[in-house]
Amino acid sequence: MKNFSLIGNPLSHSISPLLHSSIFYQLGLDHSYELKELKKEDLESFVSRNRYFGYNVTIPYKKTIFNYINNFENSCEDIGSTNCIFKGKGYNTDWKGFVLSLKKNNIDVSQKKCAIIGAGATAKSIAYALIELRCKSISIYNRTHENRISLENWIRFKIKTYNTKNYDIIINSTSVGMWPNIPESPMIRFITSKDQIFYDVIYNPIKTKFLKEAQEIGAKTLNGIDMLIYQAILSNEIWLGKKLLHQINFNDIKKSIMEKIC
Repeated sequence: MKNFSLIGNPLSHSISPLLHSSIFYQLGLDHSYELKELKKEDLESFVSRNRYFGYNVTIPYKKTIFNYINNFENSCEDIGSTNCIFKGKGYNTDWKGFVLSLKKNNIDVSQKKCAIIGAGATAKSIAYALIELRCKSISIYNRTHENRISLENWIRFKIKTYNTKNYDIIINSTSVGMWPNIPESPMIRFITSKDQIFYDVIYNPIKTKFLKEAQEIGAKTLNGIDMLIYQAILSNEIWLGKKLLHQINFNDIKKSIMEKIC
């Protein structure tokens, strides 16, 4: 039996234990996965004394943990954040999970004009994925000017970026609208056509106000459940050392998560 965990703060909303337990069950493994809510001052001690076989990292430590781990895969160093740790090495399965979620839902972003709401660790992972998928442009919208400029400067080394209202795909990478703040939405002057695609990384609630507003004009929408599941499966591939995407019944796991949320 191996023990795994998720570190972050807060974690009361997390369904990661259910998600990973479902993966372990399908694989016939008697492993455990628990939540480890840490204060910032306890992060260094946790990393140095880690007793878990592997662990995930979420808000607000995806960037901070770089101060305590020296070995990372290339994408982590480029993105500047990690969400998966194994044997003292950091990995980023967020951007790969985002890519797989697009493919599963037949969304092609190549040569498309994209907008990302937010400028944090998740936003940068998504920007990295969009660049890998050869999108045409990326525009960043964020309340904090400094963070927006920082991410835009990074993107300029990779791809042309400019502002326009005629986006093909708009992605909310923030926590605005997440339970329990369901009435909130980051929607600002984005909806112009039913041909647009709106993606929200939030998975609780399943339909955020952001997505509901887009659906009102008939636009295609996608929540963060698929990305969440894929990044978890990819984390387990790293921990267990084998390919799992074709061994996992994705729809069964998704059903159990949606039942929990609903």
